[in-house]
Order: sequence, then structure tokens, then C-alpha cells
Amino acid sequence: MEIFATLGPACADQKTIYEMMCQGMTGMRLNLSHADLAGGNNLIDEFRAARDRFGGDCDLLIDLQGPELRIGKIAETLSLKDGSEAKIPMPGTLANLLTPGQTVLLDDGKLSAKVIRVERHMDDPAKPRYDAVVHILRGGVLGGYKSLKIEGMDTDLPTLTPRDQANLSAAADFGVNTVMLPFVRTAGDIRALKKGAGDKFRIFAKIENMLGVEHVDDIIAELDHDRDMLVIARGDLGNAMPLWELPKIQKQLEEACKKAGMPYMIVTELLASMVKNPVPTRAEVSDVYHSILNGASAIMVTNETAVGKYPVEVIKYMKRISETI
Repeated sequence: MEIFATLGPACADQKTIYEMMCQGMTGMRLNLSHADLAGGNNLIDEFRAARDRFGGDCDLLIDLQGPELRIGKIAETLSLKDGSEAKIPMPGTLANLLTPGQTVLLDDGKLSAKVIRVERHMDDPAKPRYDAVVHILRGGVLGGYKSLKIEGMDTDLPTLTPRDQANLSAAADFGVNTVMLPFVRTAGDIRALKKGAGDKFRIFAKIENMLGVEHVDDIIAELDHDRDMLVIARGDLGNAMPLWELPKIQKQLEEACKKAGMPYMIVTELLASMVKNPVPTRAEVSDVYHSILNGASAIMVTNETAVGKYPVEVIKYMKRISETI
């Protein structure tokens, strides 16, 4: 059983990472959805020092941006209330997709809003900036560069962004051995990643939209069954359908993997309460247990270790749960 955690401020030091390895962590994810490898160099140095001290194998995984929509930079987080009106900065490529009346989901669906209009500002004619003026349907706290999903729309974006391509070119020099591609839509996305990355890395293909679900058999066929992984990423995947349908779709993807002999990973909110609490809920323990029992080869946490209060305890619980099966 492979157990992956996510690097972040909560586990940014060698001591914590080393303790996570001792508790059973087998790999760490560095989120590059709006950053580059050079910007995470300090984290990577701490990780590599901890791995040297540990004396065992531990994968370093980079999670690319891929064909994902994200809002722009926000200097300070916004506290958005239901029924209020707000301005949200948008990159030009995204602003051009937005039209009045659309419903958008923000930050993995935690917030939702209806588009009123898009404003274009020409204070710098060479670099226009854009704001989406929205009516908040479901409020919350919103930070910069969070994900955005336009309800009912699948966007035809390139598989790899220019930043992705730069990160892939530098990845081997940083000790990366695994690459995760978000929002895989078809087998063509895997072929594009292989073209950009060569044969140097394990590939973890994240299924996060209905196009990926529909083409899962072709996506699986394009992966190396001996080293790669299909990732059932329940965060954005849950935005692509009514939430009550998510367990059925997860089961469908699991069965497709098992039929093809394809290893797969379960990710998102496995131990979400441990961002704040030292002990998980009974439901979370059951979710981890049944994910493994049903056939997952790997499980991964994100915020639980990146920004949570108890990253070492998170790994301890995941490992102990896996040992009961």
C-alpha cells in the first residue's frame, strides 16, 4: 500500500517529514498548479534531507496545472457571504469563457456564484486585467489561484501549460520521479504528457471530470500497468455531477481499473477533519478502510498534511488502518 502526503507549510521541515516517513509515508506531492519547481526548492531540500536520514525509498511527485481553470491572484483572502456581490480577478483566457448567467464553482466546489458581468481594465494597455463580477450563491473564504469550474462546460485547453513544460524539463534535476496530470480527459492527454516528459517518470492520471470518466478505458490502456496509476480525484470530480452520484462514479472507475489490472489511487478528504483535529472521524476511518479493501493500491491526503495541524498523526492513522486489512 502506497501512502502519499502533500508538502506544505505544516510539514516544511526535515524533522516532520522524517517522522512522516517513519510512520509509513511512501511518497510526497508538491502542488505546482500555480507555482514552479524553483519556488518549492526549500521544501524539496527538506524532503531530500529527510529521505537521506530515513534511508529508504520515498517518491517525490509533482502535480502539474494541466487543463485546469483557476482564478487570478488575490492579495488577501476574500470572505464572501451568501447573496453578496463580489469582484474576482480572472486571467484573460478564463475571462473570455465567462458569460452572464453562468454558474461557477470555486475552490473545489466549496463556493458557488452566478456571473453578472466581466470587466476589462486597461490601466496598462499592454496587459489588460479582468474581474468577474458575481453574485455569491454559496459563500466562504476564497484565496488566490483557486480552481474554477463552469457548470455544464468542458473546456478545450492544451494538456500542458508553458509552466508545466518548464517544470517537466527541470523535474529530473530536482529528483522528481512521479508526475501527476490533473483533469485527464482522453488518452490524448496521456500521450501529450509522455511527449513532454519522455519515459523518465511514473504517470499518475487524475480523473476529475465526466470526459475522463467516459474515456477511462482508453486512458487506462495508454498507461503503464506496472508503474503508473489512475487517480480517482474526488474533489473536482464531485463538482462534475450532483454530489450524491459521486460514490457510484467512484465505484465505476474502481471496477474499470480492476477489470484492466490497473493500479489506482483514492484522494480527497480521506481524513479532512484532521486539518484541525488530532483524531479522525469514524466515517473517515471507514472511508480509508473501504478504499483499500475495495482494491486501491494507493491513498493520498492533501490539506491534511499541507496545512493541517497534525501531519504526522495523519500518516499514522492511514498506515494503521491499512494494516488492519
